[in-house]
Amino acid sequence: MTRAGEDGPAAHRIARLTELLHDELRAIFRDDVSDPALAGLEIPAVVLSVDYRHLRVHCTLPPGAPARREVARRLERAKPFVRARLADAVDMKRTPDLDFVIDVV
Repeated sequence: MTRAGEDGPAAHRIARLTELLHDELRAIFRDDVSDPALAGLEIPAVVLSVDYRHLRVHCTLPPGAPARREVARRLERAKPFVRARLADAVDMKRTPDLDFVIDVV
């Protein structure tokens, strides 16, 4: 029996799934999202909850990007589209809810 936070099959599965979701999100924002305010948006990290229900997506804005509040509004507007594309790309029982966090660089 392993304790929370220790290495084990569950921790390995979360790490692999997090990496897969991260790669797919980067591809979706690079190839499919056409909003000019989100052009150049980078996703340096994602954090998947232990129950796979929530995915916190950390985003950084490129120089010259619109105001942070405007980008947050547009991310919320794009969320259903991005989540649907993610569901098509990754075979999961339930696609996690996306929570965007705009990091200041």
